[in-house]
Amino acid sequence: MDDVEFTIEDGVAEVTVHREAKKNAMESALRKETIAPFVRDCRDDDDVRVLVFRTGGDEVFSTGGDLQELLDNDFDAEAIKRIGESWEELHFQLENLRKPTIAVVDGLALAGAANLLLYMDIVVASTDAKIGWAGVNRGIVEWFSSTRLQHYIGPRKAMYYLLTGELIDAADAAEMGLVTTAVSPADLDETVDDIVDSLTNKHPETLARMREAVYRSMEMSPSSALEVTKRDVYDLNSGDPPLREGIEAFLEDRDPEWVE
Repeated sequence: MDDVEFTIEDGVAEVTVHREAKKNAMESALRKETIAPFVRDCRDDDDVRVLVFRTGGDEVFSTGGDLQELLDNDFDAEAIKRIGESWEELHFQLENLRKPTIAVVDGLALAGAANLLLYMDIVVASTDAKIGWAGVNRGIVEWFSSTRLQHYIGPRKAMYYLLTGELIDAADAAEMGLVTTAVSPADLDETVDDIVDSLTNKHPETLARMREAVYRSMEMSPSSALEVTKRDVYDLNSGDPPLREGIEAFLEDRDPEWVE
């Protein structure tokens, strides 16, 4: 599809949305029938180690969903449900990929695009970028962000930005933990490349289990999440090849030689 480009090279899968004329707004079919299946396929592809999500252009990362769909469907309840479910499918596939995900934000990220960042493991933003949920200005209840955003920035700040629709500068977003890091536009690609290099040098199963532990803890109390994760670690501890190789390599002052 011309609206999105997929590549897989040297263990890195990339999704690049090209809808610059629409400010990179993503229609539901694009999310559910094109992007989400690609993410799902990456889970089953052992050659893929990391997934990177980008958009074309350099001023707008994405304004989220394509609101024209609502008008075209005359705000039909079933159509609205289908649109929401297409976001859910993409979020589900990203969270359950079992491989690290990186969003590269080089411009304005609004509404559904801002929600998408909440389902990415690592978010690298240009200092020119801004993030926000302006749905309140258009009568839209942001149901994804209302439940997820507070995990990252706390309920007080989440309430403020969801109720006011105020945009968040990338530097402030990094300080409050909404994005991983904010760097100058000139340093954006190099920063992403360094992170990708770091991730592809780790054992994929260790990364998968680490991601699972973090996301699981978001759905549980801290004490319950600790008990479940602890049991998983103890069960695998004695026979875990990455653990043995990692420790032996450290003690022998060499780089690990991962066997997958």
